[in-house]
Amino acid sequence: MQKIRGRMDSPTDAQIDSPTESASSDSTKEPKNNILIWYLTREIAERGWTIHDAATAINVSYPYLQALLRGQRPIAQASKSVLAAMANFLDIPVAQAYIWSGALTAEDFFRKRSLDTEMHNLYEQMLESEDFGAYMPTATAWASLDNNIRVLIAALYERVTGKRVLSPVTVPTESA
Repeated sequence: MQKIRGRMDSPTDAQIDSPTESASSDSTKEPKNNILIWYLTREIAERGWTIHDAATAINVSYPYLQALLRGQRPIAQASKSVLAAMANFLDIPVAQAYIWSGALTAEDFFRKRSLDTEMHNLYEQMLESEDFGAYMPTATAWASLDNNIRVLIAALYERVTGKRVLSPVTVPTESA
C-alpha cells in the first residue's frame, strides 16, 4: 500500500509514491497540481493514511483514487457522488470541491453571451479608470485571458472602486 510523502507547502510540491511512470506524454492527463487533488493528498498525508485507506473512506476503488491522484484520470469528470464524498472527506462544501476539481468554473455562473458582453464593458470601464487604466492590457490580451482571471479582475475592480460591474447570479427558488 502506498503512502503519500513529500512537502505539502503548495499544490505543486505534492508528491505521490509511485512506480516510475512511462516517459511517454499522454495529452489526456491533467496536471498533477489540481487544487482538489493537492488537498486530498495533503489530508491523506496529515492523517498518516494510505491511499487504500482514503479510497475506502471516500468509497471509491483504490486503483481509481490512485489514478486520480497521479493525474491519469481527469478529476473534473468525476461523478457528483465522488466529488461529494471527497468534499465530505476534506470537510468542505461540495461546491468548493466542484470548483477545486475544475468541474465548475466562472463561466458556469453566466450565460455565454452575457459574460462576453460584461467582460467587454468591464474592459472599457477599466480603461477609463484613473486607478486601473494605466495597467490594462491591450484589448487583444484582455480577450485572450481565461474567464476565471477576468472575473477575478472584475471582483478586484468592484472592490477598489465600489462599482458593481458584474450581474449577480440569481438562483430560482421553488415556491411552496
